[in-house]
Amino acid sequence: MSGDVSLRNATEADAHDLAYLHALASGGIVEFVFEDVVPGVGPIELFAEAFAHDRAPYTWRNCVVADDGRQVVGKLHSFPADEEAEHEPDPRIPVERFEVLAPLETLKATGTWYICAVAVRPGNQGQGLGKRFMELANDQARKKGFTELSLHVFEDNRAAVALYESLGFQITNHCTLEHKAFSHHEGDLLLMRRPVF
Repeated sequence: MSGDVSLRNATEADAHDLAYLHALASGGIVEFVFEDVVPGVGPIELFAEAFAHDRAPYTWRNCVVADDGRQVVGKLHSFPADEEAEHEPDPRIPVERFEVLAPLETLKATGTWYICAVAVRPGNQGQGLGKRFMELANDQARKKGFTELSLHVFEDNRAAVALYESLGFQITNHCTLEHKAFSHHEGDLLLMRRPVF
């Protein structure tokens, strides 16, 4: 039950959990971007380096975690969508990988509070944590003066799409990521938006 799980602001020490959970939510994007960038360093470990630093938007400071007292079991990663446009990618990542992700540019939602990732460990899913994170993101956006929320989700993640639709999100755009790294997905990557309540 999610009542046994507390939400707290992430700390730098949570970086590995943040990267692991982000990979769960990314539908293969994290692995595609970071695989074999540094010999002997896995994609999760490399992405954890980013979260351990204080460079927006991929920093522990933009995350809230769900903690069951033994481990981090979920996370919310959210920030102003415009911060992503200002983000300088890791120079070690080959440019060609970003070219594959270029269709994502059609899914920008400037001026919104962007929910970059909501992720819950498989053994903790179905306990209401996703809904708690979404309510928190709405509160964060309202406190920061934003009037709209945005997020991305793969179309075949039917449980997540259903949750977001039940919370008032609507599909406003979509794109196809055509690469073998994403061949396990059926359908497009969706942009969903909703007013802040």
